[in-house]
Amino acid sequence: MVQQMISKPTTNAAAVRTVRNLRTGELIVHRIVLADNWFRRLRGLLGTSTLPSGSGLLLAPCRAVHTIGMRYSIDVVFLDRHNRIRKTATQVAPFRLCPAHRHTCSVLELPSGTVRRSGLRIGDKLEFEEEQLMAAPESAG
Repeated sequence: MVQQMISKPTTNAAAVRTVRNLRTGELIVHRIVLADNWFRRLRGLLGTSTLPSGSGLLLAPCRAVHTIGMRYSIDVVFLDRHNRIRKTATQVAPFRLCPAHRHTCSVLELPSGTVRRSGLRIGDKLEFEEEQLMAAPESAG
């Protein structure tokens, strides 16, 4: 499951999380934020003015999303427990409800146009990768 695949970063490291489409090998998201608790999922993208290209928000667990209170459109990818795409919703405008596919376990929110540009399809399997970047050593002196 997604929560098991993306662990918490260790104390002296920062995690860079990415998403790759295993069918095409393409890197879809260069920097992902994980919303894995009630408060983070509730807040989601509210209060943000944009979702930069190459970034995304993974809500896990999650079955449906809304864009109420948002200022911009997004693409939404609904994933099952094996990280296979079950449904996509493109250019979801602000103040809309976006119901899930019945096998949805997590939802990936992306900048509007990402699904089309990257050629994501229902059935594609996504891989979540995490790279630990070590913090710079403290200078002695």
